[in-house]
Amino acid sequence: MIPASLAHRLILTNGHVADSWLSANPTTTVSTTSPSFTPTQNIEKLGITCDSQLNTWRHNPEHAPGSDPHAKRLDYIFHAPSTSTVTSARVVFTDPVPDLNCSASDHFGIHITLSLTPAPPLQDVLPLELYDDILTMTDEYMKREYKQRKLRIGHFFTMLVGNIGLLIGQWWVKPAWGTFIIMLVSWLWGMYATVDGLIGFVFMGSEIRALREFRGEIVRRKEMLEREAQTQHGNTN
Repeated sequence: MIPASLAHRLILTNGHVADSWLSANPTTTVSTTSPSFTPTQNIEKLGITCDSQLNTWRHNPEHAPGSDPHAKRLDYIFHAPSTSTVTSARVVFTDPVPDLNCSASDHFGIHITLSLTPAPPLQDVLPLELYDDILTMTDEYMKREYKQRKLRIGHFFTMLVGNIGLLIGQWWVKPAWGTFIIMLVSWLWGMYATVDGLIGFVFMGSEIRALREFRGEIVRRKEMLEREAQTQHGNTN
């Protein structure tokens, strides 16, 4: 995604991070390329990393020398402004690989230097009451998964018994087309039962274990917050 796109803006706002290139070069324009810049200037001034005329994997001889119409900035290093400051940012690996006469990749690399600062105390952004809602929702999902697993496994064994019955029943069917129909139905039932068996025994079990792990993490986090709240209340009293 290019700078200022929806994905780029979502990461910057919801992720509480900053684009390191913009931190080091705050005057960089939002546009990916500048029509007045050469390919080298696009790299140095705009942080262009992709579709550059200087990249041998993207070189297009149809364009006039010195133009760079398709170059764009698609590669980023994000950093937390609360704990770091970008002191320098530059595009690297722009020169061809020695003896190969080709670029190292179809994208150039980014190199930044950070100055780190102590992290501020973490603040829990979720109110304590919301953890109960999360647990309630998780329990509902677990009930649904248990029910689905039971139905899938039950359907697997039912289809298995029915399939065996069809295979046995073909012995008493005289017309050849009757035997063919029974074998076809048996084959289809077998495939259906196999899919249900895989979902019930394998995939549903994996989802249930993941929900259990998630629920345990929420419970432990809630208990920790409750202990901290009790400790603060006791110190206040």
